[in-house]
Amino acid sequence: MMTERSEIVLCTQNLGKHYVQRRPLTRAKFTVQAFQDVDLSIHRGTTLAIVGESGAGKSSLARCLALLEAPTQGEIWCDGRNLLLLRESELFPIRRKVQLVFQDPASALNPRFTAGEIVAEPLLIQRIGTKTQQRERALGLMEQLGLPPKWERKFPFEFSGGQRQRLAIARALALEPKLLVFDEILSNLDLANQEIILQLLNELQRAHSLTYIHVCHDLRIVSRIADEVAVMHAGRIVEQKPATELFANPGDPHTKELFEAMPSLEMIAAGRST
Repeated sequence: MMTERSEIVLCTQNLGKHYVQRRPLTRAKFTVQAFQDVDLSIHRGTTLAIVGESGAGKSSLARCLALLEAPTQGEIWCDGRNLLLLRESELFPIRRKVQLVFQDPASALNPRFTAGEIVAEPLLIQRIGTKTQQRERALGLMEQLGLPPKWERKFPFEFSGGQRQRLAIARALALEPKLLVFDEILSNLDLANQEIILQLLNELQRAHSLTYIHVCHDLRIVSRIADEVAVMHAGRIVEQKPATELFANPGDPHTKELFEAMPSLEMIAAGRST
C-alpha cells in the first residue's frame, strides 16, 4: 500500500493530448481533445486504476504515459527528468522502465514470431545479453506466467486468448520495467482467465515491487486490485482517492453514476444462473 515515504516512479503535471482530424467532405481541420490537465503521481509498488466511461480519454492517457504517443502539453517526470524534453536517443534507455500491455493481444503480437521470439524481442531491440541469455530470460518469464517453456516454438494463433495475454505480459516484463500500464487487458477474457491473470500479477507485484496502472471499466475488478483510483470524465480527472475511500464515499456525480451502473452481486449471480 502507498505511504508518504514511497518512491514516486512517475508523475505528470498539466498533461494533455489532442488530435487534429479532418472532416470527411470539406477536409477542414478540427481538434479533438482526448484529455487535459492531468496531474498524477504513481508510487512504487502500488496499483493505480484509471476508470471512466468509454471516450473519457483513458486509453489515450495510457499511451502517453507509456511514451507511445507524445502529449501536446504538460510534463512527464521520471528519475528527476522531464521525459518530454529529452531527445529520442536519451529516451531509448528510459523506455524499458515503462511498458504498456494492450487490450487485444492478438493484434499486439507479431503473428510471424514464435512465443520465445516475442518475449525475447525487447531484449534484442535494447541489445541486452547474448542470444542464449535472451532465450533463457524469455523461457523463464514464460514459465512464470504459466506458459510451459516447451511452447516456445508455438505461434500466437496456437494460444488461447488468456494465454496470448499472458504472453504479452511476459514480453512487457522482459526489460524489468518499473511501471506496467495495462489497457483494459481483462475486458476480453472470461472470468476464469481474469482470475488467473490477476493472481499472477499480484504475485509478480509482491515479488518485485512492481508498479501498475490499470485502465479498467470493471469496478468489481478495481475494488480488488487498486490502491488508488482516478475517475475520468470528458478528458479530465474529476476525482482521485485511495480505493477504500472512494468506494466508501464517492464524491463526484460522475463517480456516483459509474457506481450506479455497476452490476450488483445479485445481478451477477442471476446472470450466471441463466
